[in-house]
Amino acid sequence: MKLYITFIILTLLAYSHSGKLDSHGGHTNKATGKYHYHTGKKGTNINPHHAPIRIQILKYGYPYSWGQKFASIERCNAKKKMLERQNKGSDYSYVCAIK
Repeated sequence: MKLYITFIILTLLAYSHSGKLDSHGGHTNKATGKYHYHTGKKGTNINPHHAPIRIQILKYGYPYSWGQKFASIERCNAKKKMLERQNKGSDYSYVCAIK
């Protein structure tokens, strides 16, 4: 029985993460850019801060400037992929971020 309880606890610890929650009870996953809740609220990929999502342009991996504004992370990611294809091999890279 102790082994079973230990297994359950270790499984839960491995599944959890240390992402801080905002006042809406959720946070943005840094790897995917998707916003999700931990309080039982439904919805992902939303911008709870109502701040514009913009493409940040990086040069040599460092912040360079800000680009176009988007209403959703999906639209920003689509534009980001297009820019990455157009500028393949250049010194520029792109990140979708809230600004």
